[in-house]
Parts: sequence; structure tokens; C-alpha cells
Amino acid sequence: MKYRKKSDLGSSVYFIYDSDALDILKTMSKKTWIIEVPNLLVELINSNFDIALESVDYVPNLYFKLNDKFRNDKKLISATIRSFRKYNRINEINIKTKPLSKKVNR
Repeated sequence: MKYRKKSDLGSSVYFIYDSDALDILKTMSKKTWIIEVPNLLVELINSNFDIALESVDYVPNLYFKLNDKFRNDKKLISATIRSFRKYNRINEINIKTKPLSKKVNR
């Protein structure tokens, strides 16, 4: 095992806040359709309703990973439906159910 020198400060540490998660999703979603979102980002987004509302505009599939309290909110449901329409994928979800659910492909 190698020993550290006295002048060695260690490794770097990065802090990610919930607002940073929104910026990451904006960058990831440019010209792409995202199906899966990392669990770390989902946890950060679940901590703030306003960020969850904004992030559904960029990644509509994120709605299905949010906690139950957020998924039953009317504003979030309408934002999710609007976002699926924007991406021309409204036929992938059941808009008559609350909370929304995905259609099963057979």
C-alpha cells in the first residue's frame, strides 16, 4: 500500500444540488429521448416540487420515477401530458388514469 506524502491534499469532492440536477437534465436531453434517469438525480429532484415540474418538460419519463405525492399533483400531471405531446409520444401513456401510467405494448 502506498503512503501519502504530507503535501498530498487528497481527492476532489463535488457537490450536486437539486438545481444542478435540472441543468444536467437540460444538457442530457438535447435532441434525445431519455428513458432512464440516474437514481441520484431522481432523489435530488424528489426534494423540490418546482424543479420536478420544470424537469418533466425536458424528460417526461422522469414522471414515473417521482414519489407518489408528486405523481398525484394536477400541475405535474398536466405538465407531463404537455411534454409527451411536445415530443409526439402521447400515445405511450394512459392520460385517463391518475396517476398517469404507461401503456403496455403487446
